[in-house]
Amino acid sequence: MFSRLAIPAISLLLAGASVALYVHDSEERTPAFAFVRRFHVAERRPEYAETIRFVPAADLAGEVAGEVALQDALGTVSLSDLEPAQRQLWIDNLADLDREIESARALLLQSIRERPGWAYHRSLLGMIEYARARRRVQLGPAPDRWLRPLELAMRLSPNDSMLATFAAEALLESWPHLEAIDAGRVNPIFHAALADPGFVSRHCTELVELLGHDAVWRLLPDAPQPLHAALQAEIDAGDVPAAAELNVRWERAEWQSRELDLREIQECLPRGDADCARSACRIWAQKHPVFYWDTRAGRRQAAAVLDSWPNEPGNWRNDLRSDFVNFFLERPADVDGKAVMRAAASMSDTPRPILARASIQAGDIAVAETIARADESRGTFEWTRYGVDRARSALAAGRTRDALAALETISPAAQNECDVVLVRASLARARGNPTTSLAGLNRMQWSQTSLPLCIDPAQSYTMLRLDLSIAGEPALVDYGFDGGRSETIFLRPGRVRVAVPLEDRTGRHIFSYRTIAGGNVTPIETALQ
Repeated sequence: MFSRLAIPAISLLLAGASVALYVHDSEERTPAFAFVRRFHVAERRPEYAETIRFVPAADLAGEVAGEVALQDALGTVSLSDLEPAQRQLWIDNLADLDREIESARALLLQSIRERPGWAYHRSLLGMIEYARARRRVQLGPAPDRWLRPLELAMRLSPNDSMLATFAAEALLESWPHLEAIDAGRVNPIFHAALADPGFVSRHCTELVELLGHDAVWRLLPDAPQPLHAALQAEIDAGDVPAAAELNVRWERAEWQSRELDLREIQECLPRGDADCARSACRIWAQKHPVFYWDTRAGRRQAAAVLDSWPNEPGNWRNDLRSDFVNFFLERPADVDGKAVMRAAASMSDTPRPILARASIQAGDIAVAETIARADESRGTFEWTRYGVDRARSALAAGRTRDALAALETISPAAQNECDVVLVRASLARARGNPTTSLAGLNRMQWSQTSLPLCIDPAQSYTMLRLDLSIAGEPALVDYGFDGGRSETIFLRPGRVRVAVPLEDRTGRHIFSYRTIAGGNVTPIETALQ
């Protein structure tokens, strides 16, 4: 009997409490609703008016009002795109902006009292105070009014870079008006803001002018993206020594990031979590373009990524694995050819010559020949590299007839190309008749910053020697083979000799360099050694 009476009574109590809570919440939102009406938020910014209605707590409604005032104070609007009535509301509101800021400030103070541990109430208060001081041209006097709330917000939410970025940009704008700067106070703000690559791109040069290189470099975190943004800023500013110094830091941080991201992939594999591995491989490929680290260590690393990449369908034109396939088809690398073939075969629209070459790299000659025979375009220029690869694989297996047959499938117009001539020479040597002339294969003729090479494996070349002229000022230069970057070097003015390891490359390759910053770089003498 008691339990039957207790349940309805408890239900009535809970319903009453819900009604009371609703009434209290509605009363608490009244100032925010008044803000919406007073400053025509529903007409000018309807999405914010709707948000104020439906946020789960009244103090959050005050926060949304603060965002409206901040947008009105610091944002822009194109009046020409508005209807006449709406345009007039914006013009009228502009005349009333000081009162809007004061009203938003009062709402935020109340929100902080209701939820004192919420970082974003305090950050918006700091931003509103900053907008208020800015409008009054009073950024110097009493900076604590806007800086202190921003500092408290950063402590409450240390991983939100937006808070640090706003505080740092406010400091930079206020800097000429501030009487004294406490480095111990502002340096943590700049340090946190410099973790944001966007902030670095916009303000690195300005910070260097204020604080000096050494101070900014100490504050700059050892993370690839901010370091690369700072590197680009120094390149744009024309400070080549500073760019060279930052490039060393960036390369170290980028390598560590590549290793950590590879570890993320490899941690998925023992669990058999293909989705985890697939996602981690995509992230690695997006963050670390495979052509940008063309060294033995970089190729081993990229090979581990490709080998770990689970099968998934894709399209050759927009799948990141196509870069890996192209990369490994042209390079001496300790890569599992089956991983290259698996990636090439899993993508639709993979060009047939590339698929056939990948099959050769995987050691599946029968599949490669099936693909080649089925393609009507066989014998055109695009099949030249396949014919060379097929001939080389046959020679390596001691099948000289198959090698000759593969060479005969190559277009007559391509018979004098470097790789074809070199394979014919190897075939002649294998038959005991080394009569093929290799004269003139390496003319060492530059085409602007690119140098075609024809490296004869019989000559045992180990390096490319470059004598370069650096005009006027130091230069920062990338170089590499076949579209890849092997190294970035800092070159002082004058005549400089650079020895570039060939790393077992033979046949046709294109060496190229790119001046990132600084003086003109001109080749004087070039030789294979």
